[in-house]
Amino acid sequence: MTKKLACLFVGLSLLGACAALEREPSEDELEAAIATKFRDVRALAILLPGLESFVGLIDVQGGRKQGCQATDDVRRSGYRCTVTLDVKTPLTVLHPTLDLRFIKTASGWAVADLP
Repeated sequence: MTKKLACLFVGLSLLGACAALEREPSEDELEAAIATKFRDVRALAILLPGLESFVGLIDVQGGRKQGCQATDDVRRSGYRCTVTLDVKTPLTVLHPTLDLRFIKTASGWAVADLP
């Protein structure tokens, strides 16, 4: 292997490694992604007979990031993050802790799937 080809190979390898390192989402970004997902779920529930009357009874008021772990392929699969939500119900505020996967999209971070 020539010296130029070796340097090109090393350079491309380093570039690929840097491209794979997507920074993990901040607490504000996680909270925005969760709020968007909740709005989407709420919009779907309004369309389902029998659920429309319950839609206004539950509200996700925020969340706290506990920590994130990069997936094997961060660029494609994002981060798996543990978050504690503040969920307001008619009688109390619940604080469930969930593991959610977040991916980077063109418009920011998004919840990729729900447990």
